[in-house]
Amino acid sequence: FTTFSMGRESAQGTNVEVQTKPTFAPVSFLQAYKAGSTAIKLLWRPHPSDKISSYVIERSVNGGEWKFMAQVEGLLMAEYIDTLVRGGGNTYAYRVIAKSYDGVKARPSQASRISL
Repeated sequence: FTTFSMGRESAQGTNVEVQTKPTFAPVSFLQAYKAGSTAIKLLWRPHPSDKISSYVIERSVNGGEWKFMAQVEGLLMAEYIDTLVRGGGNTYAYRVIAKSYDGVKARPSQASRISL
């Protein structure tokens, strides 16, 4: 390939093929529990990789889009309490995404759903 700058063309370059490392596996277990009438507690199995530094929590309400809820710091910190919930038949779905020290995110966990 070549590039153009200031009316001049660069010398022919070479294409380089790169292979990226596969992403991390998702968190293997996630469960949502009622924690009273105004809270939901999430518990998950810590990721087996020692390269994980935190977990991103996402929530969907009544089948809507996934939205960021929180980031839990620490490989072994495997719980979160959502106090921003309302009863009245709402269904909450949660998923957890492991995140490495260098910002690489795993695929999302399977969703855990609960109705209040």
